[in-house]
Parts: sequence; structure tokens; C-alpha cells
Amino acid sequence: MGNERSLTIILPSYNEAQNLKVLLPSWIKFCRAHRFKLILVNDGSRDDTRVFLMSLPADNRLQVLHHKMNRGYGAAIKSGLREVRTVYAATMDADGQHDPQEILRLLACLRSGEADMIIGSRKRGAPRFVFRSVGKWLIRLFVRFLFSRRFSDLNSGMKVFRADLAKKYIGVCPNSMAFSDIFALVFLNQGHLVEEQAITVRKRRSGNSTIRIRTAFETAWKIIIIATLFKPMKIFLPWAAVLFLLGMGWGIPIALAGRGVSISASLLLLSSLLFLVFGLLAEQMSTLIRLKIEPEAVGAPRSHSSVR
Repeated sequence: MGNERSLTIILPSYNEAQNLKVLLPSWIKFCRAHRFKLILVNDGSRDDTRVFLMSLPADNRLQVLHHKMNRGYGAAIKSGLREVRTVYAATMDADGQHDPQEILRLLACLRSGEADMIIGSRKRGAPRFVFRSVGKWLIRLFVRFLFSRRFSDLNSGMKVFRADLAKKYIGVCPNSMAFSDIFALVFLNQGHLVEEQAITVRKRRSGNSTIRIRTAFETAWKIIIIATLFKPMKIFLPWAAVLFLLGMGWGIPIALAGRGVSISASLLLLSSLLFLVFGLLAEQMSTLIRLKIEPEAVGAPRSHSSVR
């Protein structure tokens, strides 16, 4: 497939009119220069984003989708992905923090190696907030436990990946901000190679981030759910083993002393058995889910969005 159909950039946007008015012309120029396509998804913005986008002249490098209501970051990316017809796709934030030139380097890494996704790791210039840093550290620790891989920035908004694989897996990804992390985790779980490359980010040009403490808790919860679906025995088996050892360690001395059977030890052993059974059931469900993940049909019904 030729270079003109090699990559599509998906740009989810919510209340970013001020940034788009300044930056969108340069992004379109960038896509025209490299023969990329840009899909901008207006996720039910309440500012004048829609009015601004409707005022733009037609351009074959730009496709605009409008959600009637705000559905979430992940939902916006999903809508964009359903319209992708290129070999590769990329995601980028609309707040001005990302330089589209970085996509060229990530794309080159993807093409030259065996990776299926390259994450733009925000190691240079990223703003630091205590609760985000702690949350990201916990997520990194959990991911390392699940997949035995080290990642520094799973939730980066800049990723370059194979579009065909992305379309297969978006159905199990959430519509919320947790999409970024879980999208990469699904790739990992399905045995695809995910790598990181450091990128430089700039301060948000204007407006305020929609990420809050609630977002961090939501992301952590979604990752636990995905882990339970895809790696259940790594969650349930350790707990079953710990409860079994505690039960035996508590009950055996009491039984040897001739004091009968300890109720507490029995409860621990019963809990251990329940965790094991839940793990086995979850493992069966996980197997069924993996077997059912199929590419989305190209002609599938669209979400509530309009294309101009």
C-alpha cells in the first residue's frame, strides 16, 4: 500500500476550540506534507468547537466526526478508528502538548522493527502532579506483575499502531479516559509487541485538563477488571495460596494440641477454595473472550456522529 494511505491520525477533542483555532491549520499542513489523513472527533464539545469546524473549507486530508453528546475519550477514539482505512493509525491530544513531528519518528520505529504499537513516552517536558505520579507508579507496578514488562507511560495520548489490530480490540476497551492504558494492555495480552519511545511534550496551550483524581481511580478500577478478564489466575491464585497457608498455619497447631478444629482456620481454608474456584471460572471466561475477539466489520453501523 502506498505512502499516501500509510497512516491516519485520530484527534479526539472536547472543548478545545481555542487550541484548534491556532493549531489545526498546522496539523492539516503536516498531514498534507506527509500524505497522512487526519480524523478529528468532536466529542460533544460545549464551546464553539463545532461552529469552528463547520466553518473550515473542505480538505481531503481532514475528516470531522461530531458526537451529539460527550461520550468520553475512548469513545471518541473508537469513532475515529472505525473510519480508518490505512495500514497504521496514530492518536494525538488536541490540547497542543504533542508535536505531530514526533509521529514520524514513532512510525519509523514501527516500520523498521517488529513492534505492533509504539507508545510515545512523556519523559521529557511532561508536567508532574503528585497524585498522577503515584497513580502511574502503581499502574506500572501492576502491569509489571501481570505481564513481566516495564512501561513508564502506558496512558500517553500519543501512540502509533497497526490499525487492523486496533479495530479488533476496541470492543473490549472502555469509553472513558482509561482507554489509553487498557488499549495498550489488550495489545500486550494478545501477544503483540508493544514498545516505548521517548517524546517531548509541551505545556497545554490553553484551557484546563479534564483529568481528575476520579479519573485515576477509574483507570485503576478498569485495569483491575481487564486483569481479571485476561489474567485471572495471576489475581486469584496468589490470594488462594496465601489464604491456604494461613489456614493451615493457624489450624494445624490447634489440631495437634487436641483442641479440635479452629473455626477461623476453616474459614481461611474455605476462602482459599472459593478464590481458587473463582479463578478457574474466570480463566474459562477469559478463554472464551479471547476466542471471540474478531475484527470489526468495515461496514458496521456508525456511532451517532456526522461526517463532513
